[in-house]
Amino acid sequence: MLLVDDEESVLLTLEAVLKKEGYEVTAVGSGTAALRAIREQRFDLLLSDLSIDEVDGLTLLAAAQKRDPETVSILLTGYASLESAVQALRYGAFNYLLKPCNIDEMKLTIARGLEKKRLAEALRERVADLEEANTTIRNFSAQLEDKVKVATSELAERVDELQESRGRLNAVIDSMKDGLVVYGADGAALLANTFMLSLFGTTAEKVLGCTAVQVADLTGEPPFEAATPELMLSAKGDEQLNEAAIFEIDGPRRRYVRRVVSPVIGAGSPLSGLVVVYQDVTDQKEVEQLKDDFLSIASHELKTPLTSIMGYTQLLNRRLNSELRRAGSDDVIEVIENQCRRMKRLVEDLLDVSRIERGSFQTAQAQVDLVDLVETVVKRFRPASRDHQLKVLKPEAGISVWGDEDRLDQVLTNLLSNAVKYSPDGGRVEVRLVRNGESAEVAVQDWGIGIPEDQQARIFSRFYQAEGVVRARRFGGMGLGLFISKAIVDELGGAISVDSTAGKGSTFCFTLPLYKG
Repeated sequence: MLLVDDEESVLLTLEAVLKKEGYEVTAVGSGTAALRAIREQRFDLLLSDLSIDEVDGLTLLAAAQKRDPETVSILLTGYASLESAVQALRYGAFNYLLKPCNIDEMKLTIARGLEKKRLAEALRERVADLEEANTTIRNFSAQLEDKVKVATSELAERVDELQESRGRLNAVIDSMKDGLVVYGADGAALLANTFMLSLFGTTAEKVLGCTAVQVADLTGEPPFEAATPELMLSAKGDEQLNEAAIFEIDGPRRRYVRRVVSPVIGAGSPLSGLVVVYQDVTDQKEVEQLKDDFLSIASHELKTPLTSIMGYTQLLNRRLNSELRRAGSDDVIEVIENQCRRMKRLVEDLLDVSRIERGSFQTAQAQVDLVDLVETVVKRFRPASRDHQLKVLKPEAGISVWGDEDRLDQVLTNLLSNAVKYSPDGGRVEVRLVRNGESAEVAVQDWGIGIPEDQQARIFSRFYQAEGVVRARRFGGMGLGLFISKAIVDELGGAISVDSTAGKGSTFCFTLPLYKG
């Protein structure tokens, strides 16, 4: 087995797991080394990351199959897309797993792949034996009746073996922890595994032969994006057909199911069928709900003692005599107040996250002088950011927007705080205000460390921080500021985006509707 991944920790972990399972593993950390290994020897299975260095997983897949068409290929990726999944299957990948993947699922997929290879080789050998036997029978039928009987007996044994192999394949499908329905070219269901039938409380007799629309009516799932299976099956393979949806199933325990629809590509790239996978994500949803509940409860429980500490600290500060102040007690109290304010901000952020997740996050609607607000926020930052040159570029005419002044102050504070924080060597930070049609546009630009392109899509996610920031831990923070800022801007009817280059800085831009009086 050839194992390829450019992340050393992932490579070592997977190598250890697979060797423990008894596999003979050749592990390499680059695409170049993998190509060299493929040229030097044949492998039963290729397990590779889709995105590695200069040689991607699809190139390795093609090279492995060129060397040995029977090589089973499984691709791993942490940035899955519909296009990459379709392309991987078109190139001949046996399966396509998302990182981080479940170890048991990965081991099961590898076992299925090797079993498929073994069965294919066995079938090819049996067919060759049968053809040889038939040729012998045709040439010597008159003289070799006994051999005909022997060959017939052998043929029966081969059929039994094939039936046994098919039974093993069905057993593997039925042992899957995901539901599976396979539709043929005519749109009728050909196969439904045990997990799917159990999940929806139905039987094979009710499912098999039905169209996807009829199965959806039976299970209560939402219909596919295409109106009928025939429309889906008439599409071409280069059209992105895969779709995923999460829906609920009523019952004694409410369950959440994730459905993934994938095409089966036939000769000439038309779709010859559909594969629908149902994943029970109830436990994952419940864990997320528990996490949200914990955030809400913890935030509220922390807020009350923090308020008391702040109040008593301010009272103590007012009662300090001159002697204690000279001894430095007021500095200690100032540290306590600053840390309490910092903790209070974190608690407020957690409360905002809880409100956003529960759908109870609200903003006020009023006229806001955006120019005055920006200048106020920048002025507040200047004393604490002496190594940075904070500049405001604004039009001569004022700009008023329809929004919530306190929440917009929060957005600007988050963006400026990030611009200063991620420009550790100081330098220029600009805030630009312009009119853009019916909207006002605010851009906060720094020339700091920037954000890698492959991480920009997730930068507005909850608790997300760039990988380099997480490893360094030099900047702190919980990864909530941009998540909350996006929720505020979205709630006010605007949009927020980022344009960044690693090592050259970032520009965060958001738009808001103008106030029309």
